[in-house]
Amino acid sequence: MTPIKGLDFDGAVSYIDGKYTRIDSSVGGLVNIGDPITSPKWKWSSGVQYKADLGGAGSITPRFDYSYTGAQSIGRFSAALPLNYEPALFLANARVTWRNEKSDLAVSLEVQNIFDKYYLLPLRFAAVYGFVGTAYSNVGRPREWALSIKKNF
Repeated sequence: MTPIKGLDFDGAVSYIDGKYTRIDSSVGGLVNIGDPITSPKWKWSSGVQYKADLGGAGSITPRFDYSYTGAQSIGRFSAALPLNYEPALFLANARVTWRNEKSDLAVSLEVQNIFDKYYLLPLRFAAVYGFVGTAYSNVGRPREWALSIKKNF
């Protein structure tokens, strides 16, 4: 959507309400009929940017993106335990890009995960050795800064 020249809004939303309807017996009670699938019910993202014309000096475009991932099931670590969920997650990113007048050179500075949100990725691995269970998680990416230069020939 472009309400005024140079200002752009974008967004996306998804809703999935899936539940398991068939389960192989080899799962051993870690997933039950009616349990939610691992996808979050709600996900959305939005962004806004404004391209400011600088005349002979090119243009500058600041951009801000925000995304939401709803809580999602990561299963059970034992058949006797309730479902585990990763909590809902909000992430924000920003970028500013300068382009020369011909638009064949661009320099961008960006920050991913602006608020340095600590989060776990939804994929977990659980292993049981005798009476001791272990579970492994992957941590999401921390705040990252990047400078990029692009030249079209």
